[in-house]
Amino acid sequence: MQHSIHGDEAHHIISGYTKLKTWDYRMLPEHGPLPAMISTFPLLFMDLNFPFDHQSWKIKDMNTLSYLFFFESQNQPYKIVFWSRIPMVLLSMLLGFYVYKWAKELYGKKAGFFALFLYVFNQELLAHSQISSGDWGFAVFNLIALYYFYKFYKKQTWKNLLIAGVILGLAQCMKFTAIFLFPIYSILGLLIWIHKKEIKLFRFKKIKYLKNLFGIGFSLLAMFFIAYLVIVCTYKAEDMFRPIAKSMQDDIHLNKTLFPVKEFTKTPLMKFALLKVPSPLPYYYARGLGSNIYLSQGEEASLILNKKPVVRSYFFMYLFLIKTPIPMLIFLVFAGLLCFKYSKFKEYFLIIPVITLHLALTNSTYQFGYRYVLSTIPLLIIFASRIVKFKIKLKSLIFVLLGVWYITGSVLAYPHYHSYVNEFIDYDNSHMYIVDSTIDWGQDLFFLADYLTQNKINNSKISYYGFPAVHGHRIPEYYGFDYNALGCGKTNGTIVISVTHLMKKQDCYGWLLDYEPTHRIANTILIYDIE
Repeated sequence: MQHSIHGDEAHHIISGYTKLKTWDYRMLPEHGPLPAMISTFPLLFMDLNFPFDHQSWKIKDMNTLSYLFFFESQNQPYKIVFWSRIPMVLLSMLLGFYVYKWAKELYGKKAGFFALFLYVFNQELLAHSQISSGDWGFAVFNLIALYYFYKFYKKQTWKNLLIAGVILGLAQCMKFTAIFLFPIYSILGLLIWIHKKEIKLFRFKKIKYLKNLFGIGFSLLAMFFIAYLVIVCTYKAEDMFRPIAKSMQDDIHLNKTLFPVKEFTKTPLMKFALLKVPSPLPYYYARGLGSNIYLSQGEEASLILNKKPVVRSYFFMYLFLIKTPIPMLIFLVFAGLLCFKYSKFKEYFLIIPVITLHLALTNSTYQFGYRYVLSTIPLLIIFASRIVKFKIKLKSLIFVLLGVWYITGSVLAYPHYHSYVNEFIDYDNSHMYIVDSTIDWGQDLFFLADYLTQNKINNSKISYYGFPAVHGHRIPEYYGFDYNALGCGKTNGTIVISVTHLMKKQDCYGWLLDYEPTHRIANTILIYDIE
């Protein structure tokens, strides 16, 4: 709770708040509505001023609207952020409970406590559980959805099927990445059939060889239909049974330059589908899903090679190797090796989702941050806990040493969990390996303010990556310091720059790479004294 507003956090907060106040879903449709609504529920009990009468609300200018709400409406910004983050912390407790519960059911009570230990001290999870964002909401409900699908596999009752379908639907309303759960469930269903697990809810006695496959298929369809109903209810069935292209044409808040209807209706089939076929999906769900698919085809580089941002197919695996604590990697290696001797079918419910998501992102050129695979971490933690159950020579000594290393790494990272990288790379120069929301999401303004105040620096030149500066607004006096904007090209004096701007705007700021910073703030903001 010591950090300033993260990059997209302001948008999530006003999106959730306005949805709860007006039930208007046009704000931030590219993200699922539930995390923002859950996060901002406490704000309903606060006396807040929201600029509904401002032009920015009418035209859906979220950048201006966010700035006005936080800094120009006589509200208390930190109080708003604080109470918006509390529900995310509560969700982290819920996720911790299910991590313990699932590990315990798979491997025993000791494994449950060991999984909880790994969960509590994981830097990436600690970072995101303090932020109002859809990434954390999906990470929580992704695991819970998979857990209840596992419960249905273990005990096939209508109750378990209903719960599995409802949680699957809630996950879909958290983040559009959840769409991958449908193929993941299908793959797991096929593996259930291959392993000849009988599905008792749907029996087809006359079909001798395929009856179990039909049973699995009908079970999955039932879950998917229940999930569909949850999506429809969450989105209020808004603008359903109308061709999507016509809804897009009437949507005055849609950026028609970015999403041109004509571009999507070039082929006869797509033209017929979008202009003639009534949509079975609520409009804002269809729009959000379509926006994510369309934007995922763009290019966004956060990996740094030879001091330049580049796109690489191994990006997310690379992030996994440098953002995961080394003791955790060792535990996973042990757990993987033990699979050759102690492999169990029920572990597919942990492994298949991780593999599927990473493979799906391998060809993605939109490489923005580790948060896109955040949901895989709790699953891997449960999988790693399996090593508690099996006998390894010197196990106690190894566990103690690795455990101390794990805790020490977490303690030393405090409070800058978001910019954490492990010992595989040089922490002081982590921006030479990775930038953007993986380490720098504009979260360290308060720490910058403390440094500038303590050192009595009043004439600094700043290029800051984060809200509100990244959206064209000045950093307000609320943060306790004044500054001048850092222009493009060489200059002198005290220069403050976010590492993302340094590495991704080298046409303007690349000359600073020839200098050594005099101070680093959590390795997300660098300070130079240029004579």
